[in-house]
Parts: sequence; C-alpha cells; structure tokens
Amino acid sequence: MVTDTAELPPQTNDATADKTGETASEKASAFVASAREKAGEAFDTTVDTVKKNPVTAAAIATGAVAAVAGALFGATKLRKSEGDTGSTAKKAKTKAS
Repeated sequence: MVTDTAELPPQTNDATADKTGETASEKASAFVASAREKAGEAFDTTVDTVKKNPVTAAAIATGAVAAVAGALFGATKLRKSEGDTGSTAKKAKTKAS
C-alpha cells in the first residue's frame, strides 16, 4: 500500500483524460468526424469516376453482383449437402445391397 502521496500520479477532474488532456469522448468525436470526411471524399470520387466511365462502372457492378450471387449459390449448395449426409449414406447402402 502506498502511503506517500508523492508516489501517486496527479489526479485530473476527468478520469478519461490522457497526457494531452483530451478525453476519450473528444477522441471518439474527432475520429467520427474524420471518418465522415473521408467517406464523403470517397463517395465524391466514386461518383466522379462513374460519370467519367459509365460503361466500366456498369461492368464492375455486374461482376460484383455475379460474384456475390455465385458465393450465395455455393453457400446454399454446401449447406444443403451438409444436411443431407444421413440420406446420402442411406442411398449408398441401398445401392450396395
């Protein structure tokens, strides 16, 4: 147990304040503001690029949709085959008999 107060760190009014005096809430607000600004810039850049190259943008979007659809189709097939393991084993035994 520390009995000498000289060994204790200085106390601040806000328990979440760091060495710079910035609180966690202030840091979070600054992070959110920065993220919003960057997201807005990315959106604006995307819109400008689509306006300049509409055919390329449509091709990219079509490819992305096809990729997602293929992944979903494959996932549903895998899921069905996992659920059918018992019936597949029964069919194999029936054919072998």
